Parts: sequence; structure tokens; C-alpha cells
Amino acid sequence: MNVNGNIRIALLGDIVTKIPLFIITLMTIRLLDVDNFANYSFAIATFTMISSAVASIFNIAFIVDSKAENSNYLWFEIFLVFLVSSILALFSNFYDGLFPYVFLLLLFHIIFIFNQSVEQKRLNFIKFYSYEFVRVALFLFIVLAFYFASVEKESKLQADDIFLAQIIATGIPAIVALLLSSSVRPKMHGIITLAKYLFRLSGRYLLIYFFVLSMVLSVDFLMLRLFARTHDLTDFGAAFRYYAILQMVLVSIKKVVFPTVAGMTDLKKIRMLLNNNLRQTIKFIWAMPVILIVSPFLIPILDGGKYPNSITIFMILACSAYLSLLFSPFATLMIKYEYYNKLASIVFKMLFFHCILSYMFIKNYGGHGAALANLISYGVLNYWVFKSSQGIVGSLDKSDSAR
Repeated sequence: MNVNGNIRIALLGDIVTKIPLFIITLMTIRLLDVDNFANYSFAIATFTMISSAVASIFNIAFIVDSKAENSNYLWFEIFLVFLVSSILALFSNFYDGLFPYVFLLLLFHIIFIFNQSVEQKRLNFIKFYSYEFVRVALFLFIVLAFYFASVEKESKLQADDIFLAQIIATGIPAIVALLLSSSVRPKMHGIITLAKYLFRLSGRYLLIYFFVLSMVLSVDFLMLRLFARTHDLTDFGAAFRYYAILQMVLVSIKKVVFPTVAGMTDLKKIRMLLNNNLRQTIKFIWAMPVILIVSPFLIPILDGGKYPNSITIFMILACSAYLSLLFSPFATLMIKYEYYNKLASIVFKMLFFHCILSYMFIKNYGGHGAALANLISYGVLNYWVFKSSQGIVGSLDKSDSAR
């Protein structure tokens, strides 16, 4: 099947599976009280940061590694989750009792995502989304069950309920898929060999790149938690939930483009693929004014007017999402040709820049400041990666011409 066909399957799969998640998002925003929603937003941001760091780094390495043995990668990731969580446990007081839920969700999510990555590597997106559909359907069913139980008891839905529902919904398909795969038994010799391979000189920079990138993605929530008021965090958290749904187009394209490029050897074809992707993305520019016009009317309907400041925050984040959609696939080219040190250098500088910008803007403008810092930082980051990738293409072309 061609790349555009796989992108259509991925986009359709993301749309179908995001519908239950969208319903859960609305329930979370509307039904949790302000303090509960603030705690939930911060805890889920931590989960996203760690899961993105571990899954992005090692599942991408797994997809690229033609000789990869599934069990070694999976159990190495599980070991890292335990290691990172044990360090994070020292700061558990930030989570108001939600840290054990974050850990359990991380553990099951890593297993679940790895099973999906096996199918992504095979470009089997139908099976990839069958896992996802089971997960989100279970998630919605359990959240609804908890909601009706709370109504029966004349109580309110809590962040604990949302986390528990997500843990069960992720854990069941993760464990079933794991038992049916060849990834059940860990092999210590293989895991140690893999660790040495991943932490070789060039590979270290790839690990640094994805780890620091995951930190960049979480700076907004951390800065809001430390330097802003609770309602600033909840306003941004509500807007970010809508923003995450909007990003499904970007995620769909990444799911297809990365394994496709990883399996290609002809630079000209890779460049044509990425440039075609850029041209197709530019056509989406019409969607931006539609989003900006509709969101002030739609969001108050969705959240019942609970977080009015989230409207303008979402509009800023929507612009940031479009910039990411335009330029982020070009990082794939740099990963393909192992320009890891360049990527690591770019993202490390951007982390420092984003922290300073977020601090300055959040202290003065709260949630809106976090969104503005997000827009500027990711805009600079993605464009910087794009320009660097173009320079790499030029140098590779010269190398081919010289032969």
C-alpha cells in the first residue's frame, strides 16, 4: 500500500479512536472540580512526558533496527519505567495522591505502545488501530460506569476514577497482546547487549534528543504548577486537552512517515516524500481561520463555560500545532541519516530558551503566557530542524555527485 493510503488509514483510525477520548475529555473538564482538574492535568502531563521519552526513544530505535529482538527492547523499556518512577517518587507530594496511578498507567502504557510499534514497523496499521480501538472503547465504558456510580451515590467523578479507568483499559489489551507475542520472557544478556548498542557514542545523542524533547513538551505544566495560580493551570489544561485532539493529524502523519522513511534508501525518493508531505500540509492552511472563528462559539458549549480563558489559549495552541504539522516530519530525515548530535544540540538549546520564555510569560500572563511561549518555542524549534535538514540534504547531494 502507498504512503498516502497508509496516511488515510492512520487518519481515519485516529478520528475513530479519538471520538471516545473526546467524550472522556469533555467529561473530565466538565465534571472534575477545579482543584481536582488541576491535579489531574499536572499528573497526566508527567505521564505524557515520561511515556513519550521512553516510547519515542526506544520504539523509534526498534523500528529502525532491522535485527531487533522484540523482548529485549520491551523489557529494557520496562526497566527504565521502574528506574525513572523510583526517582520521580521522591517528588510524589506534587501529585496529591495520584503518583501511584501515574506509575501503573506508565507501566501498562509502555507495554501497550510497544505492541503497537511492532505493527507500525510492519506497516500493519489495521492491526495497529484494532489495539487502540479496544483500549479507548474500554476506557469510555469504564469512565461511564464510574460516572453513573457516582451519580447513584450522589458524589462527584474524581481524577482517581479517570486514572483507574485508563489503567484498566490500557492494561487488559496490553497484557493479552504481550502473552500472545514472543516478548514475554526477558533475556538479561540480550538486554545488556541492547543497552550497550543504544548507548554507543552516536546513539547517546538520539537518546538525549528525545529525552530533552519530552522535557520541552512538559515545561508548560511544570512552570504553571510552580509559578501560576490554580485557575491558570486549569485553563491551560482544558485548552491543552482540545489541542491534543487537534494534533491527531500530525500524529497520524508521523506514524506513517517515520517507518516508511526508515525503510527507504534512495535520498531523492525520501526528499520527494517529505516535500510532498510539506505541500499537502500547506493546503491545510484553510483550516486555521475556521478553527479560530469556530472555537469561541464551540468551546463554551463543550465545557459549559467553565473555563472561558481556555478559548484564547486554545487558539494560540492551534497555531502552534499547525507549525509542528508543517515542519516536524523533517526531523525524521535527520534521524534516518544519524545526525543525532545536531538534533540534540538544537533541542537542548530550545529547552533552555523555552524555560526562560515560559517563566517570563507565565509570571506576567498566566495560562496565556504558557501558550505564547509554546507557540514561539515550537515555531523556532520546528523551523530550525527544517532548515538543518535542508542543509543535510544539500551535503548528501554533493556527496552523491562526487562519487
